[in-house]
Amino acid sequence: MTDNNLLKNFKEYDKGKPQIVKEISGLLGIPINGNLAVEVPNRNGFVYVRLRNNTNELIQAFNEKVSPVYGLPVLVVWRVNRYEIQGRDTSRYQDWGSYSAFLPRHGSQHSLNFDDGQGGDVSFIYSRQFIPYASIPSGTEGSGNVFIMPHVFRDPTDATWNYLGDTSSDNFLPAKPADASGTMARMMLLYWNLNTDAPAILTGTFFDSSLTGTAAILPYVPLLTSQKHVPLSAIRLVSGTETILWDNIYDMRQFATSSTLPSFEGGFGVQDEGIPQGTGTIFNFVGAGVVASISGSVVNVNISSAGGGGGVDQIGIYALEEGSAIGTGTQMNFVGAGVTASRTGTMIFVDIPGGGDGGGGGGTDIVGQHLGNYVTTGSVLNVRGGFLASGTTMELNAQKQIIFLQGGALDTGFQWLNQPAADRRAASQFADLTGFSQARLMADCIQQPASTGTFFHMRYAVGSPITGSIAPFEMAVDPDNNGRLYFSSGTRKTTPWFDIDPPARNDFVWVTLMGTGGNGNADPQFYFVGAEFR
Repeated sequence: MTDNNLLKNFKEYDKGKPQIVKEISGLLGIPINGNLAVEVPNRNGFVYVRLRNNTNELIQAFNEKVSPVYGLPVLVVWRVNRYEIQGRDTSRYQDWGSYSAFLPRHGSQHSLNFDDGQGGDVSFIYSRQFIPYASIPSGTEGSGNVFIMPHVFRDPTDATWNYLGDTSSDNFLPAKPADASGTMARMMLLYWNLNTDAPAILTGTFFDSSLTGTAAILPYVPLLTSQKHVPLSAIRLVSGTETILWDNIYDMRQFATSSTLPSFEGGFGVQDEGIPQGTGTIFNFVGAGVVASISGSVVNVNISSAGGGGGVDQIGIYALEEGSAIGTGTQMNFVGAGVTASRTGTMIFVDIPGGGDGGGGGGTDIVGQHLGNYVTTGSVLNVRGGFLASGTTMELNAQKQIIFLQGGALDTGFQWLNQPAADRRAASQFADLTGFSQARLMADCIQQPASTGTFFHMRYAVGSPITGSIAPFEMAVDPDNNGRLYFSSGTRKTTPWFDIDPPARNDFVWVTLMGTGGNGNADPQFYFVGAEFR
C-alpha cells in the first residue's frame, strides 16, 4: 500500500513540474539558386533555419518572435508537432550581426489593401514625410536655411532628366520683417531653377502674423510663372524668427503634374503678354502671311514680312510708362514740339530740346529721364535695342555692370532739376543677378547739390516691374552702413562692396536706382552712374 501511494505521488509531482524545453541554436535563411531566402514559400509564418549553422540540418520553423532577417542567430524548440522560434540567440556572439526589431514581419498590417485581407492597422503618410525634394531644417537646432533632399526630376519643357536637391538653400533670415511688435509676417518661396541647376528664393509681401494655416498664408506666397522653376517649399518669417524649423516650412511640392511632351491631351496654358488666357489643346496660327505645316514630329510656322511698307518686318514693342504697362505696338511715333527722330544703323536718335521736368509740377525728374532698357544722353535719347519685352531679362555687360546713366557733355551731363528730399527713382532696369553675391555703386558727379547727405542707393523687386516709383526691397543687406553713394564732385566715387540681399540673387530682377536727400532746389549733375556686381 505504501509503494502504491509513493508511485502516485511521483506521478502527480511529474505533472506539475515545469518541463525542460531543449533549445537548439540556428541561423535564419538559406541560399536558394543564388537568392537568400528566409520565409518559406506558400507556408505563411514559417521560416528556414540552419540548425547549428549547418546547411545539411535545415528545418522549417514557425515564427512569431523575430524579424525575418537572413543570418539572424535564433533559438529553436520543438513544441507538440513542429519546430518554433523561441527568440534571438543573444548569447551566441558579442556582436550578433543585426539591429533587427523584435517583431516578425508585419508591414502588411499598415498597408491599405483590403482586397488581399491586409490593412488591420493602416498608417497614413503625410506629405511632409515624403522625402524626395523635401525641405528639412538644417542641423539639430535649425539654422537660417533649409536642406533640400535629392531626387530625380523630369523637365516638362524638354523631357531631360535633372538631379535636384542634395544642397542647402540661401539664408532666409535677412528678409524677415523688422517690426519690433512682431505683428507682421512674410512668406518666402523656395524653388529649384532648372536653368541654373540651383535653388532660388522669391520674396513675398508682408501680411498679418496671426495668419498661420496653410489656406490662410497661400495668398501671400509668391507666384511662379516659368515651367523651369520647380516649387519646393514656402517659408514663413516673423521678426522673431532666428532659425528655420518645421513650423516655418510649408510643403509646396507638386506631386501630380503633367509633363507629357509628345501630345497636349492635358492641355497647355496660354498667356498674352504674361496675362493668362486659359488652357487649350490645339495651336491655330492665324494672320496674313502666316503658314503652318507639319513635317514628321516638327511643326513649322512661316511668318512672312508684314506687307506694304517696303518689306520691313514689324516686331511688337512692349511699352512701359514709369514702370506701368501701356500695351504693345509695332511702331514708335515720336511727337511733341521740337521733337526730332532719326536712325543711324540700328541706333534710334530722338532729339528733345530744352530742359525741365516737362510739366512744371515741381521739377523733380532728371532732364530727359526715361526708364527701362535705355538711357538719356544730355538732351538726346539713345534707344538700345528697344523696350524690354515682358518676361525678358537684361544681361549685365562684359564688366558685370548695369549702366543707369552714361554720356552727355562733360560740362553738363545729366541734370536733376530741383531734386526733392524724398526717395525718388532715377532709373530702372531688369537684370539677371544669378550667381552674384556683392555689388557696389559708382558715379561721376559734375556738380553736387548744395544740400548735404544726398545719396544714391539701389532697391529691387523680383519677377516683374513695379508700378509707381519705389521698388519694395533694399539691394544691400545693410543699406545704412555700406549701400549709399553720397554725391561728391570730382573723380569717380564708389561705395564699398556690399552683400546683396539673398532674394535679389535671381534671374529676373527689377533693379531701381534711387536718389534721396535733395533740398527741392539744387540741381546735381552726373556724367555716369552705374552698378558693378561680383
